[in-house]
This record gives sequence, structure tokens and C-alpha cells, in this order.
Amino acid sequence: MIGAARDVNVTNETGVTFINGPLAHIEDSTDPDTQLFPFGSGTTYRPITLYWTQNEATTRTYTGTLNESAPNSRTLPTGLVRVSEIRHYSIIQLDPASVASATVTIDYNVDDESDVASTLRIAKSDGSGNWLDLGGMGDSGDEVEGTFESGSITSGTFTTFSDFVLASSAESNNPLPVELLDFQAVSTAKGVKVFWTTASEVNNSHFVVERSMDGITFEAVNKVAGVGNSVTQQYYEILDTQVPYGTVYYRLQQVDFDGTTSFSRVVAVTYNPQEVQVSVQPNPVENHRTTISASGLAAEQKVTIQLVDLSGFEARKYSRTTSAGGVLVLSLQDLEQLASGLYYVVLTSSVTLRN
Repeated sequence: MIGAARDVNVTNETGVTFINGPLAHIEDSTDPDTQLFPFGSGTTYRPITLYWTQNEATTRTYTGTLNESAPNSRTLPTGLVRVSEIRHYSIIQLDPASVASATVTIDYNVDDESDVASTLRIAKSDGSGNWLDLGGMGDSGDEVEGTFESGSITSGTFTTFSDFVLASSAESNNPLPVELLDFQAVSTAKGVKVFWTTASEVNNSHFVVERSMDGITFEAVNKVAGVGNSVTQQYYEILDTQVPYGTVYYRLQQVDFDGTTSFSRVVAVTYNPQEVQVSVQPNPVENHRTTISASGLAAEQKVTIQLVDLSGFEARKYSRTTSAGGVLVLSLQDLEQLASGLYYVVLTSSVTLRN
């Protein structure tokens, strides 16, 4: 057995090294063999392990790839209701020779968005526009509603190579029927804006935006209709105007037409409704002088003021304390040494603002 990587090794933030690119393994024996494809992308480590036996002692190359995208659309067999829209694997056999038997084991984690391990399966392309059900069952876990699981799943046997993907045998959250690209919440003067983007939707009836003060117990604050089925990006947003002060938590519940539900990750935001007004006068600067003014801040609040150029370089930094009325005035009269150009004025306190 010989392994040959055609791209660089990458070490993620947890110290795991993986291959970001195709990986080829060469087999020249009829002995049963096991080979790990240590794939990953970005900071995500998501390997697949191949177990196989060749019928002939002839040199053959097996090349695997991790694809961080949805697979091509194919017809599902009876027993499978959906396949993952998040990622899939490809393993091809060059100079094909008969294989007595082979199986794969796929590792999955919370970003694969599965919360029912018992209905998780592996599907494989038959090369003719169909998915084949390779069976398997995810590692059993607590299966807490709204909690995505991690583990591994091993397929049944097969004799040819193609695309492999996580699939679901039931109308459950395996994988999430809505591919969520983004989910965020930001504090504004009028409330908290919650917004999200989907890459695709399958049988999506609606979303429910839920809020919590402790990150554990959630209540519904808004309902937004979905588009049903879509393969194009869809953007949604709501404004929660009844937000208590302080740190609040949001999550998104997605509801299928049949009532099946699934949940997004939880995001936290600190709601501070104060309206802060910042001005720079004159702007552009005249005679190397200008005045930065800010109002609406807390009384006697420590504030850091930075002048930052477009490359992110900090050209100036000042520390000041607001007045009893929450007002800050900073006169700058020493700007002749700054290069001509555009600069951000960055005020940092309990919140960060740019003008």
C-alpha cells in the first residue's frame, strides 16, 4: 500500500492535520486492507475510511476527494428520504479491477446537522442518476432535540466506487432539510435584528425565531414563512422589538410541511438600545485639524478612539472618558504627519462603532 497526497497538509486549530485536496492510495495485493483518507477543509476535519479487498494482485489506484458542497441531484431509493446538502465524498478506482467487497466509514460532527443517529445512513451513486442505500447506522447518542450529534457510521458492502454521502431513512433532522448559510443577531436602536440566509430548502413550511435569557429555555417571538422548495439563496430577517436589556440568545426552528422540526445553532447578542451619534468635523480634515464628537454614551464611560487606515493599520490611538452627560469631544490638531488618504474613526467602549 502506498499513499500519495496531491495537495498540502493542513493543521486546524485543534492540532489535527488533514489533507485539503485529493488523496491517492495504490493497492497491489489481494489481502484485505484498510486506508484512512484524512480529509478536511478550513478548520473542519472530516475523514472517510475505506476497507476493501481486491480480487486480483494487480496494482490499482484509488483516489478520494472531500467535496464541501451538495452532490448532484439523483433519484432516491425506497427507504431514503434525503441526502446531505452540506458535503459529500468521491472515491474513484483507476484501471478498474473487480473488488470482492468494500465498505466505508464516515465521521460526522455537529456541522453535519444530524440529531437522530438511529436513522442516519450512507448513500452511494450508482453512476446512472440514482442513489443506492448502503445502510449503516450512526453511533447512538442522547438524541436531544435541537442538539446536533457527532460520531461515525459504517456502510454495507459494495463493489464499485463513486460518490458517497450521509443520508436519512426517516423524516427527521438527518441532515437538516434547509441548508442554512448564515444565522445572526445584532443589537440596534429599535431592537434586535435577527437574520439568516438559506442556500436551499426542501419541503420548508416556515421558521420560528426563538429567544432565551439563559440559553436553555426558549420562547417563540416570530414566525416567518419559508419558500417550500428552493435551490437558490433566500434571505430572511425580523426585528425583535420586545427585547429585555442585557445578553439574550436566539435560535431558529425550521418546520417542514409534515410538522418535522429542526434547530439552528444558538447565537448570543447584548442588547443595548442607546443611540450613539458620532461626527467628525470638518471632514475631510482641514489644516491637519478636526474634532471627533460622540453623544449618547454612558456617563463617565471610558472610550478608546482609533484612526485606522484601509489596510487595518492603527495610525493613532487615544483614550478618553465621557462627560457626566455621556458626551465625548476630542480635538485633533497633530495630523500633519499622517499620510493623505481615507481613515476609519473607531470608538470602542461596551460596543464598537465606526464612522
